Amino acid sequence: RHLRVAQVMARPAIEPEPVELRAEPDIGESLLSIRELAQWIWHPTREFIQKRLRTRFDDSTLYEPTRALTELDNLGAFRVGNEALEGWLQGEDLRVFLRAAPEFPDGSWGEMDQEVLAHEIEVLLARREASGKRGEERARVVRVDLGGITLEGRLDGLYADRRVKHRFNRTETKTELTTWLEHLLMQAADDPDLPRTTELILRATDRHADAVCFAPVDEPRKLLEALVKLYDASQTNPVPLLNRPSWVFTDNVVRDKAQQALGKAKKKQQDQKWDRYARFAWGKAGPFANEAWAEGFGPTSLSVYEPLFRHRSVR
Repeated sequence: RHLRVAQVMARPAIEPEPVELRAEPDIGESLLSIRELAQWIWHPTREFIQKRLRTRFDDSTLYEPTRALTELDNLGAFRVGNEALEGWLQGEDLRVFLRAAPEFPDGSWGEMDQEVLAHEIEVLLARREASGKRGEERARVVRVDLGGITLEGRLDGLYADRRVKHRFNRTETKTELTTWLEHLLMQAADDPDLPRTTELILRATDRHADAVCFAPVDEPRKLLEALVKLYDASQTNPVPLLNRPSWVFTDNVVRDKAQQALGKAKKKQQDQKWDRYARFAWGKAGPFANEAWAEGFGPTSLSVYEPLFRHRSVR
């Protein structure tokens, strides 16, 4: 019996083969939200499988932990932090909220995590309040017609001279991409009541908050039209984009490190092999083993992220 078990265990693992993802062209809806566009750009393969093939690889929502909670993970911090920011919680109200949150471990470790997070939230809110002291905050639903598709987004944090937005997330994430798309929408509306600059306040440490600033864009409508075309192309098969790898690739190109760009993008992709949707689509070899996909990766990544980097500053 033990010999049989050993023989089974010694068999080579069966690795999934890459598959070709395709769907028939779809007219789709004439109204597209900014958040949906950001999802398709950040996760084109996952969105294609979920929305076009109507398939999900997620775990069941019923989850029974197999070990004690010993630390606050990144997703838990993101959820708790954003809830606290939405309520503008500070001082004792913030600490009462954090003590009640189930994401923290019990005991002294949980108490330390709560205090660190509380400091981060209060620092971020202090910078947010300082940025918005120049007038009364407004919110608007903005729509722009882009030749058959209406792009829509709700813009909060509108002031006379700029837009100020805060989220409990770090830099170089989908939050920045979404804010950049909202920044383009705000200017493409060509409304004199809307500002032309955006300031995004993000978490950094318990002593400092980052401010990502987007400068005015000369042709925002043209950039949005190009992104909507990518969205349309993604409805037939996923375009060659990879969230963080595409970001890293473009960042290196913009900083005149083009020779390192592709290598760093591949390294970042290797670190993301846990993604089930990518694993299903590309198998063990990964997307860069597909010659046609790899050839389109650089130009497509630059078309999306290079304008973002050209108008982005962090302080």
